[in-house]
This record gives sequence, C-alpha cells and structure tokens, in this order.
Amino acid sequence: MSRRALPLLVLLAGLAAAAGCGKKGPIQAPLVRAPQAVQGFRAFQRGDAFRLEWKLAASYIDGTPFTKPVEVEIWLVEEELPAGPAAAVQEPAAKTPDEAKPDAAAPAEKSETEGKAAEAKPTEAELPPATAPAALEKAPKPEPAAEQEAAPQAPAAVAPASPQAPAAAAPSLFAAGEMPLEVFMEKAVLAGGVPAVFGETRPEAQAADLVAQSFERPVDPARLRVRATFAVRVKDHRKKYSEYSSRITVVPRVLPGPPRNVRLTLHEDKVALTWEAPAPGPDQAAEPAPAGYNVYRARATDPPQLQTEGGPVMETGYEDKAFAFGETYRYTVRTVVGESAPYLESVDSEAVEASPRDTFPPAPPSGLKTVSGPGFISLIWEKGPEPDLDGYRVWRRLAAAGEFTLLTEAAIRETSFVDRSVESGRRYAYAVSALDKSGNESRRTKPANETARSPEP
Repeated sequence: MSRRALPLLVLLAGLAAAAGCGKKGPIQAPLVRAPQAVQGFRAFQRGDAFRLEWKLAASYIDGTPFTKPVEVEIWLVEEELPAGPAAAVQEPAAKTPDEAKPDAAAPAEKSETEGKAAEAKPTEAELPPATAPAALEKAPKPEPAAEQEAAPQAPAAVAPASPQAPAAAAPSLFAAGEMPLEVFMEKAVLAGGVPAVFGETRPEAQAADLVAQSFERPVDPARLRVRATFAVRVKDHRKKYSEYSSRITVVPRVLPGPPRNVRLTLHEDKVALTWEAPAPGPDQAAEPAPAGYNVYRARATDPPQLQTEGGPVMETGYEDKAFAFGETYRYTVRTVVGESAPYLESVDSEAVEASPRDTFPPAPPSGLKTVSGPGFISLIWEKGPEPDLDGYRVWRRLAAAGEFTLLTEAAIRETSFVDRSVESGRRYAYAVSALDKSGNESRRTKPANETARSPEP
C-alpha cells in the first residue's frame, strides 16, 4: 500500500464509524394540541325546531385543560328530498368503538356565493346519501384537522331556499345510513356556533368536566321536504379544530302542539298531574294524531328528567310517587308522535311547580294494651307503618272523667311505656298518639282502661 493511499483509508474509516453512532430516525411531525371531539351528539326535531344536544369536554386530547374560550361550530347540509314517496328513514345503527370515532378534517367555511356555485354544478359527491355511489363512501379520508389550521374566514349563513308550497310530512326521523364525510365536507355550510368560556382559576378541576350544551334551529313549515344533516366540531382560540361528530340527518315533520291546561294536586303519597289534549293545528290533514305523552320533572336548576321511562302514557294524567317532601319540582308535558322510540315530541307545555310539604299526620297507633302490676301499669302497642315516624306520646286521665294529660314530655321511640306514678285502687284511662319527623301528630288511640294495684309490701 502506498503512503499516498493511507490518509484516504483513515478518512473513510472515520466516516464509517461516525455513521454508526447517533443514527437519526425518520423526521417526526410536531405535536399539535387539538380539542377533544364532543360526546353524545344528538340531533332531532322537537316541536317547530331542530334541536342539537352534546357534551363538551373541557380539555384537549392530551388532557390539558382549556384556559381560553372555545366554540362549538354547527355545520349543516340541506337537501331536497327526491320527488315521489319519501324513502323509509331510520336512526343510524349503533356502531362499534372504532366506527363510532368522530371524523377528522375541517373544511374551510363556505360563503353563500360558493355554496350556490357548488349547487349549480352537481357532482357525484353532491348526490344525496341514499343515491351516492358506493365507491364514494370508500374514498380515503383527509388528514385529521388536528394537524392543520384552516385559513380564517368569516362564517357564512346558510342560504335560504326559494319559498315553495307546503308538502306532505315526511314519514319518520333519520335518513337511512350516515352521510359520508366527504359528501358532508363538500356541501356543509356554517349554521351557527355555541361558545363556552373556561377560566384559569380551576383548570385542573374543569378538565374532567363535561359541559352539556344545545342548539336550536327553527323548522320552516314551507320546506318540509328539505332534510337537514348536522355535525359539530370544537374550535379553540388558536383556530385548532377537533374531529367532527357523527352526521345525523333529520327530516322535518308537522307535529302537534303541546298539552294544554296542565294542573297538579298534592296528596300524601303522590303528586297527581292532569292535562288536556293539544289544540288542533292549522293543517289538521298533515298533523299526525298524538301517540301519548311524556312527562318531565326538574329540580331547581337541574335539566328536566323523563319520568315516563316505560313509554309514553296514553291517558291525560300521571302520578308521581317518587317525590320527597321539602323539595321543589317543576313539571312539563310533551305530546309524543311515533310508534316506537326514538319518539318525536312537541315543545314543552306550560310548566307547573310543586313544593310538597308534609302536613299529613301519621295514623294512630294500633293494638294498645295495658297490664297492671304492683305499683305500676304497663302499656304496649304496635309500631306504625310510616317511614318518617319519629316517636310516640303517652296520655293519661282518670277513667271516670277529666282531660288527658301528657305523661311523656319528649316523644319516645319505644312501643311500650311503664307508668309508675299511679295510686293504688284508682282506675286510669290511657291513650297514645304518633309523631312524624315533620312534627305532625296523629289522633289519639281509643282509651284503654286499667286499675292500679297496690305495691308489694
């Protein structure tokens, strides 16, 4: 080997050694913090409005709590139903956890002009979900919105369709299947937003919270053959977006009004509600007959809870037996349409409020018996059935005449009592009354007579 080649070999060996140390892997994309998608998204018609409900997680997908305001965007696609009899519609079937994941991607907000231009040139992607080619549903999904930031544009209102004559009501609630994400992104316009404010005082505690939110959009009675598909996504203050919720399609219907003249009556063991059927609407031919009624109850500022969980009641009345004295309840009733769940409902009836107070005394004790002993008289009786029973009072008088006097200053919990303040040979009459925890006192029992015996020497 020549001396001239030796330095070259040393250089090559050094380069080879350097290449084996600190080898770099593939370039990693920077971590982008994105909001969590909403949970429990629902869309349905109630009365004369579309109603959307969901729960907003107060943190990013990595668990970091929000410290700045966020907004839930409402996205909408409106489509004319095909001519002729409307296709059967139903709620989308339940999905597996993988299928139920919200969809990514965040289309740029469309202006009204852009929306009209897209409608002027229909493509396969713009066909209604029921007629879109199967190949379209298998198109690759776009990159998640968490890794990109949409260019800020002014939100655009949904362009109203030209007025048309009222048409027959569609037969049910949801369009068959779920609109493919690609179709939705192509046609969706921004219909509104719901803000949520999060402070910096309790971010860790807020991160675990789920904030219940809702949004309503009026139903145009002149556009009953225009179905609406809704989805929502979360936008933070930096314009970072969550994944989309599921897409839910709602076909509007003519619905009956709410029940009228709701009244309530308080009883010892129940709150009884009564009402009248809804008044006929202006288009009785298109208005379906009520299939029953749902009753809702709320306490203080809590949201109303369905009381008729076994199904709508057919009568114009309901009895609430699961109440507590001292609470305040607010009741509303909705007219129900449909043969099975999920039912369509009217708006709420007028609310009626009840604040049950326990003014109902317990029943008098039963089975009072007396036994005379040397220098005393013993009493015994049966325990009352009331769950709020608090004790008993024992009363005594001379058997011949006179008023009863109280022997027990404080109520006793036992169902027996021994009177040792008797005089030998005298005949006494005894009675017992019951007390509940609200201070209500029963009537006294019928007197039980007994003659005191002399004490043993």
